[in-house]
Amino acid sequence: MNPSNPTEFNTAPAGGHGFFIYRLPGSNVPDGYAGRVNSFTGPEKGFVIYPFTTADFPSVVVSPDSPITPGIGDAIVAEMHASDSWTTPKCLLSCTSTSKEEHKRMVERTVEAIREHKLLKSIISRTIVSDVRLNLSKTFNSLCSHYPGAFVFWYYTPATGMWMGASPELLLEKEGTALRTMALAGSRPTGSDGPWDEKNMNEHRIVTDFICTRFREAGTEPIVEETRNCAAGPVTHLMTPIHATARDNEALDLATRLSPTPALGGMPQKGAVSWISSTERHPRGYYGGFIGPADSNGDYRFFVNLRSMLIMPDKVCQFSGGGIMEESVADDEWEETERKADTLRRLFISTEK
Repeated sequence: MNPSNPTEFNTAPAGGHGFFIYRLPGSNVPDGYAGRVNSFTGPEKGFVIYPFTTADFPSVVVSPDSPITPGIGDAIVAEMHASDSWTTPKCLLSCTSTSKEEHKRMVERTVEAIREHKLLKSIISRTIVSDVRLNLSKTFNSLCSHYPGAFVFWYYTPATGMWMGASPELLLEKEGTALRTMALAGSRPTGSDGPWDEKNMNEHRIVTDFICTRFREAGTEPIVEETRNCAAGPVTHLMTPIHATARDNEALDLATRLSPTPALGGMPQKGAVSWISSTERHPRGYYGGFIGPADSNGDYRFFVNLRSMLIMPDKVCQFSGGGIMEESVADDEWEETERKADTLRRLFISTEK
């Protein structure tokens, strides 16, 4: 397949091809390829796309067959528009914006469940749908410019639809026997002064403890570094780096066991995911899962799919969530999701601009 020829891209067998473009944190140069889309079952070179839950959506890997640039990505998308070959999972096509009243009900129900000891923590997300046709390469480049410390991504497969985002959160990196991750939880407006409140400290502690437990279950002892502030545009998080030595036969399994983390799902993990399924009316799709490049030797850099949006031909659907604890106040949680959504929304560049 020649990625400079969009028509050839779209004459590939249905469901057979996709593309990905990403920019690693601290890098100035994006990396991108078009290639075959396969089910993700183990170590394989390519770009891995893992959903929030595999019960509802497939995990896939796009092979790096032909290099592309953001400009070529635009050409591919233009041909998808022209040939009406752009696909989005049907259950995601009907997403509408979550109202403030609906979000308040979800938060208050979750707080009540926590007080009744049904949950320790849960993440409640909302959707924000905007009628806009984005200039995708310019929006991608704008995200790269404004968030140099984020993993900026743009990908499409017929199975997943098209997504773009700027994730501040590393799920897990493996290089040889070295494992590296972070606990990222708790948030407040960037520029806030003074100590963090107890709600955010508890939320962060839950995530840190969960990651350490998963590492120990995989037979490796985590080394926990000092907690620090991590700014991501209008939002600042608590972040604790964690590293360890890998057992090769456990490393990939560890990534899937970490996801979704308590920062995207909640605690206990299975109970929180079940609660989300019964409480949120929108399917999450690939929001809250993980994405990133992998090698056939088992090395990878996986990032959590957040600060992200599902892109459709003439609209985008953003996903924005917050950690709900017993102390949570619905109005405060709404404002937190607004700040998080603004990390992308303020950088939208439409085709008219």
